[in-house]
Amino acid sequence: MGRSTKPESKFKLEIRKALPDVHWQPIESGTMMAGIPDMNGCFGGVEVWIETKIWPRKLTPAQANWIIARYNAGGRVWIAVKRGVNVKLWKGYKARDLLRHGWETPVDLWLALDSKDKTIDVPAAWAAFKKTVFGRA
Repeated sequence: MGRSTKPESKFKLEIRKALPDVHWQPIESGTMMAGIPDMNGCFGGVEVWIETKIWPRKLTPAQANWIIARYNAGGRVWIAVKRGVNVKLWKGYKARDLLRHGWETPVDLWLALDSKDKTIDVPAAWAAFKKTVFGRA
């Protein structure tokens, strides 16, 4: 990975590498389809959308609106925000709360992914991420 790789791109790659058995489709919608999340994944017949952010970047109103609309239509949509070695995961219906309160919004899953800290089981943390997002391991 080159030095020019954006932190958010690195985070998406980290998710894909940690969960290689998920069929991932990166989404590059640009301004033509504002608000669509960065990642679409399918595992065990369950399809999900994930919007990724690196703190302190926040959701845009267009992203929050798309996420809430899809969630209300029955879709599985998540927001994953990375801050240092910590990753927080929120269900899509919390998108507007995230716009207002950011990192302090009550979380659905909080992971520490510090591979240098031997007290942290990083593979187990990613397994918890997968189980939370897809509802199965």
